[in-house]
Amino acid sequence: VVEWFSGEEAEAAAKEDGNPEASSLANGFYIRNTSDELETIKLEPDVQIDVLEEARLQAVQYQDFSSTELKDRLFYYTAVGGKVVLLQEMYRP
Repeated sequence: VVEWFSGEEAEAAAKEDGNPEASSLANGFYIRNTSDELETIKLEPDVQIDVLEEARLQAVQYQDFSSTELKDRLFYYTAVGGKVVLLQEMYRP
C-alpha cells in the first residue's frame, strides 16, 4: 500500500520525508511507501491482467505476465468473493 500525493501536497510530503528534490518533483506527484512489507496475492490463470505499454493499458496473458519484471510497478486489483478477477497497472505520469 502506497500513498499518492500531487501538487502542493506532493511537495510537502516529499519535504516531510527528507527528499532533497522536494521543490522540483518530476511531473508534480510523489509516492510515499513507508513499509517494506509486500502484499502477496494469488492470481488464477483466468485473471484479467492489464499492463501499461506506452501509457495505454494492454491486456496480457497470465503466462506472459508471470515472467514480467515487476519491480517499481504499481497495480490495482479487484477481488470478488476472495478471488482476484482484475489486475491493472497504475499510470504514473
